[in-house]
Amino acid sequence: MKISQKIISTYKPADRFFIFHKDDPDVTPVKILLPRPPPLYLIDGYGLAPEEQKFTPPEYPVRLAVLERTVQRELEYKHLENRHERITGQKLLEAIWERLKLHKKEYVEEIRWMKKMWYYRLNGYWCFINGKPTYLPGWFFMYCSFFKLDIGLPDYRDRDRRFFLVAWYVFTCTENALGQEMNLRTLYGIIYPKHRRDGATYKCLCMLYCIITTLKNALGGIQSFDDDNAGEHFREKLIPAWQEMPFFFRAMWDGTNNPKKELSMKLPASKFFGDQLKSKINYASTAKRKFYDGKKQYANLMEEEGKTILEDVTERWDVVKQTLAQGAGGLIHGFSMHPSTVADMKEQGGQNYYNIAEDSKFYERNLVHGQTLSGLIRIFFPAWDGLEGFVGPYGESIIDKPTEEQERFIKRPVGAKEFIEAHRSHLLEKGDPTSLARYRAFVELYPIWYAECFRILAGDTGLDIEVIDKAITRLRRDQPTVRGNFKRIIDGIPFSSEEYIEQRHMINNIEGRIEWFPDPDGRWQVSKILDPDQSNLKFRKDDTWFPSVPDRFTHCADPFKFLNKTEAQLRTDKSRLSKGGGSCFWERDTILDPQDKDIADWQSHRFVCTYVNRTADEDAFAEDMLMQNIYYGGLMFPEINVRIIWKHYVKRGYGGYLKYAVDEATGRIKTDRPGFTSLAESKQDLFNAVKTYIKWHGHREQHLDFIMECKKIRGIEYMTDFDLFTACGGCLLGSRSSFAEVVKQATESFDLESVFQQYTYN
Repeated sequence: MKISQKIISTYKPADRFFIFHKDDPDVTPVKILLPRPPPLYLIDGYGLAPEEQKFTPPEYPVRLAVLERTVQRELEYKHLENRHERITGQKLLEAIWERLKLHKKEYVEEIRWMKKMWYYRLNGYWCFINGKPTYLPGWFFMYCSFFKLDIGLPDYRDRDRRFFLVAWYVFTCTENALGQEMNLRTLYGIIYPKHRRDGATYKCLCMLYCIITTLKNALGGIQSFDDDNAGEHFREKLIPAWQEMPFFFRAMWDGTNNPKKELSMKLPASKFFGDQLKSKINYASTAKRKFYDGKKQYANLMEEEGKTILEDVTERWDVVKQTLAQGAGGLIHGFSMHPSTVADMKEQGGQNYYNIAEDSKFYERNLVHGQTLSGLIRIFFPAWDGLEGFVGPYGESIIDKPTEEQERFIKRPVGAKEFIEAHRSHLLEKGDPTSLARYRAFVELYPIWYAECFRILAGDTGLDIEVIDKAITRLRRDQPTVRGNFKRIIDGIPFSSEEYIEQRHMINNIEGRIEWFPDPDGRWQVSKILDPDQSNLKFRKDDTWFPSVPDRFTHCADPFKFLNKTEAQLRTDKSRLSKGGGSCFWERDTILDPQDKDIADWQSHRFVCTYVNRTADEDAFAEDMLMQNIYYGGLMFPEINVRIIWKHYVKRGYGGYLKYAVDEATGRIKTDRPGFTSLAESKQDLFNAVKTYIKWHGHREQHLDFIMECKKIRGIEYMTDFDLFTACGGCLLGSRSSFAEVVKQATESFDLESVFQQYTYN
């Protein structure tokens, strides 16, 4: 007893919750509460030393195994005596149950054990793992204990446990994103971009089997990227696992012991009476949306949607979703799983899958019905979480430096994170075309951030993906920007753009100094904050404001606008209203960065301010851009197809802050409006400008939000979905214009009229 108490005192408390997407900057962390543990003495492994506490599959009772063999031999003898007495799986299953009913007193312990297994399957299982009470959801208990893969039972992995915990939460969720109880299910299922060979198909098939075999008259379906793959999963993975399932987890079925098209859990044709589940699992013989249209599904597996090019999976999901719910989606009865291997995604298939994933953000849910736009919740685990060869003796993921015990177990002195990063760095440092191609392939095989699941290839847009990936790693580590807001100070009170307009200060042309206010929820990301005597430098002439230093910064604004139907379909959120993007570019300072200074060491010629937001109205957005512009100085080079910015500047008396494109060959202003157009030719120029900037200056860029848009954008046609990319590209186009130099010369001599006389509109 003394020894036991000493051991028990070393036990750790059970986790009250766990967080997925914890350290991924591309997705919002989600906290999920865990059930409270029962009394410790009821938990498997109680009393053992922590180092002895590991998950082990339940030991099948010897007497049950003997019973099964005995019944099977009896059927074989009958068959020898009468060749017409065929041996079938149904006869064996029925005979085992008949024997147990006849001798239930002799099999009390075995029957109790089977009931316990069913209890664990339905309610989850508690066991001690390395001194900590650990909860396994029922589906995961089934997966580790009874769902055999092609190599036998899967090993216990804590990463898999967390995957099943998220799936179980989604399956049972009756709350909205604020945690408010809705009393009805609010989510359809999960979408899971993943690295290769993580066993997702087997895990999803196990969940599908668990759902369908606990319901009457239920349909479960499998659909994949082509006309054959779903059938392969059914025949080569689901059916073998079902064949190896203990008899007490198998319902009576109709057909052979090796079904090819459908597992139908009803009485065989030879039986007229008896209990039957009447549920079934089948697969779609086509990738088309019509296969399950009109049916009522309780579970389905939508396999490898990222490589589906025979069908638009976003539209197919809209159809299939209706089979999983009633009442226009208000009464959800089914559960859907959408795993897809990152490295196998095809261009359009990957884009469509990405669109569904972006519509599946946990916290972007309707407060009325609690659903995301897709109805799904996205799940992502980085490749270093549970990477083969980096799993400890208790199934734990060894991500960072291993402990001495873990090091002995995996026979490595480093964790999975250092291992993956070292391999990536080695390929990048080598730098030859073969190594860079291998680098891209390695990232696809083993993504470590959610954004890498949908990474662009260098050949798609011409952007240097290696420079981009290096910049992402550096910026996530260094975090050089500060989030916050620009506000206008009037009589000592700071006003946001909305407040400034609401108080009628804008109508009354009441000016004020622009100041910077750090705020973790702010609209701007800033990497250069000016000294007070360097900001708000302006002067007024003929009722028009001009920047005192017009050539130090270039600004650009891509206004929000209503999109046409085609453009809206290209957006990940399908919204007809885009967001507004803004940026400020620090022009090269030849004093800080003279001609003989290595480009790698430049301090200037980079972005210092970025902005993405959807304001209440266009005036608030334009005023945001004006405040940014006044604070830094310089000129604004807006996107002019939507006239919000330049009209607002003129209305506010800040026409002197606008920048015009100049034809350097003729010395003439190209248009009668400031900025650039979003016509096809300008879009290509914009892409080329960003491409050149990333190649030569991406290693110094400090704005992760801009770099991430460079990583994600797939082509010119998707610019409507990448507002910051457009704004930054517009800055780079505006940086080419010599208009600021002429304005500077003219303002120094106060001969402003000469600007437009010299730069006559062509």
